[in-house]
Amino acid sequence: MDSVAARFPNLVEQKLQGGDDFARPAQLHWTIIEGDVDKPFVASELQFWPLPVMHGEDYVCLGFLFGRKARVAYLSDVSRILPRTEHGRPFHSSIRSIYSDSRQLI
Repeated sequence: MDSVAARFPNLVEQKLQGGDDFARPAQLHWTIIEGDVDKPFVASELQFWPLPVMHGEDYVCLGFLFGRKARVAYLSDVSRILPRTEHGRPFHSSIRSIYSDSRQLI
């Protein structure tokens, strides 16, 4: 989290100086995923399933699957989907929409 705070200070909670109550930029509530990234977690009362995918050739990052009925997958900066993700139970079952940010069709 320190790395994110150093690179994107406007996205993390900051201590305000006196009189800066209204100068606060948009901030995110961060949920840090610890332990097994193959297990779902709940954030803002919504269940998420982490989806490990490749970012480039040597870096694994996470996409996410969410929703109970209309299941949606969000995959950001993905170069390819790992076989364990593609053939895993949460990814393979009833996805209605995939939103992806990538240089090529995955």
